[in-house]
Amino acid sequence: MTRALTVALVLLAVAAIPNNAAAQGSGASPAQILGAALHGEIDVARARRAPRPRSFAHTGEWAEIRSALLEGRRAGEFRDFLAGLASQLGEPASFVLDVPQKGVDFAAHARWEVAIKQQVESACRGAQNLAFAALVTGRADYARAARRKLLLLTELDPRGPTSIAEGDLSARMVAWTLALGLDWLYSQWSAAEKEKLLAAIRPRVDDFSERWIHGPRSLVKQPADSHGNEIIGAFAEIGVLLAGETPEADRWMRDIVPVYARHLSPFGGDDGGYANGTSYAFVDMTEFSLRHWDTLRRVLGLDLTLKPWARNFGRFLVYFLPPGTPVGAFGDAAEQNSALEWALTAQAYAARVPLPLHRWYARQWFQGSRPSMDGLLAPYVEFDVSDLPEGVPNAAHFPSIGWVAMHSDLRDRGRTSVYFKSSPYGANSHGHYDQNSFVLNAGGLPLLIDSGYYDSYGSKHHFGWTFRTKAHNAVTADGGRGQESERRMGWDAAARGRIIRFSTDGRVDVAVGDATESYTGLQKAVRGLVYERNEERIIVFDRLAAEAARVWEWNLHALNRFHVLEDGHIEVRNTDMRVCIDFRSSAKTAFGQHDRFDFEPIRDARNPRPSQWHGTWVTEAAAAHFDAVAILTVGCRPQPQPHVTFDAGGSVVDFGGVRYRFSGGSITRTEVP
Repeated sequence: MTRALTVALVLLAVAAIPNNAAAQGSGASPAQILGAALHGEIDVARARRAPRPRSFAHTGEWAEIRSALLEGRRAGEFRDFLAGLASQLGEPASFVLDVPQKGVDFAAHARWEVAIKQQVESACRGAQNLAFAALVTGRADYARAARRKLLLLTELDPRGPTSIAEGDLSARMVAWTLALGLDWLYSQWSAAEKEKLLAAIRPRVDDFSERWIHGPRSLVKQPADSHGNEIIGAFAEIGVLLAGETPEADRWMRDIVPVYARHLSPFGGDDGGYANGTSYAFVDMTEFSLRHWDTLRRVLGLDLTLKPWARNFGRFLVYFLPPGTPVGAFGDAAEQNSALEWALTAQAYAARVPLPLHRWYARQWFQGSRPSMDGLLAPYVEFDVSDLPEGVPNAAHFPSIGWVAMHSDLRDRGRTSVYFKSSPYGANSHGHYDQNSFVLNAGGLPLLIDSGYYDSYGSKHHFGWTFRTKAHNAVTADGGRGQESERRMGWDAAARGRIIRFSTDGRVDVAVGDATESYTGLQKAVRGLVYERNEERIIVFDRLAAEAARVWEWNLHALNRFHVLEDGHIEVRNTDMRVCIDFRSSAKTAFGQHDRFDFEPIRDARNPRPSQWHGTWVTEAAAAHFDAVAILTVGCRPQPQPHVTFDAGGSVVDFGGVRYRFSGGSITRTEVP
């Protein structure tokens, strides 16, 4: 999505909500307060009036939360939470960052920043947990330990490794933790200690504001900035927590809160989509959203869950991380199985946006639980929807991000799932050069995968393999040239695709993607997918054309070796699941496979990152045009012999009763007598 288009959509959304100055009054409705915030009106006076702990002001929720933790529904979970703090009560009163030598290239600097961030997050989470335990229980030993940790955090140099310039994620965590600590233990700080906390917070918030609110690369001008969007919620909350404590906080509120409200997620639209990948969808919702939303709602009455994206985000989770899924879908770290984190996030989100579909989704996760602040601080909601709500289809298209999900049955944890992507976001941020690619899971196992690993952002493997088109189930040419080009290092939002057709009637799902814009030198790159639910059959159509003759490559990836069957079909197996592929094309091809990466991933004892298999059909001669049809049968069940033909208008697949024609822009299905 272009910057101009994104800004235009934001302005249209703002204009659609009434600008009601009266919304600043305490009697305003949530919709009025949201509308005022989107127009830049923030009730600073309401924040200044809020009693401490301000994080829970005005709504009356604090008494309910505290009662539930001490003697009610969450008492057992809270006891487990406290048990995890016992070892921190006697920690020595020192915190020194182990700062590794800074690397010279992009990937090395990213690893350096992560090393700092991991230390800072551990210390900050410990301080937050102790302060919260003190707030709930009133115990002096928790308060002493929390105050000691918080004061140690103030000694971190705001112009050093935990500054906005050097480590924005660390800067966010330090400033937010200190603001929470000041609020939660408010009566226990001396005036000098409060000033010490504020002195550590001020430069970090001011630097954030200068860079992402007022600077030439502000979020208004460049909304799809991953780190800026991850940390803005914390700085909005800091302004609310500190209003009246320091003169700058009033300005922070007025500057930051409206931008946060408008740009809640630039990675998707009102349909709830999230173009930055399923892995970062969970990270952004839990680490960088839910608790900030709570404070803004409780203190200001600003309920960001009223925004369409926030309300529909749960639908995105249902379709692209359905219960029982073995891996994520698309983008960095999609290869990982993070079932416990998925479960905790599903439950924490459903507690804030308790629509029936979300409550059903939260109920489906059986991975157990662990005490988390997102859960302990959430409103209590019963996940009492036992069946998928009526009318929810098994396939969905998210137009804002260009993703399609096709499932045999959302209720079935052993379902077949086909995911297809042709995104207007391109290879932006944590997205890849994978327009018009697809992946296939079946029986709770991955069969056709996005290959490669997220070993370290910007590593040779990450940028040199995982990001590239050849690492995905997509088309390349001339030795692996795909949507990336020599002038593109890492990411490029210009490598765009789009879904131009989608339909589902319950039996057959159809999607067509156009990725022409993402390739250099191609005049056409269009792919169509058909999923026949009852037959467990997927048909993949491709139509490509170039300015000059190319050697075309049709790529597939799997965890295990491809088996070439007697009839020339290819079989992919994973444990007891398999899929058979019948590949046809307008030009003669040869199939080859190997288990090598162009650049090997970083491997260690915790992350062995085994080899994967890469299969490719390659044309034996160069041609300016290339049409292909692949028929995938999940379970390799017997199928009628298809008749496949190619002509100037496209390709036709006839199963002796059903005929599909792909014209390059649409797929037509005809019942043949």
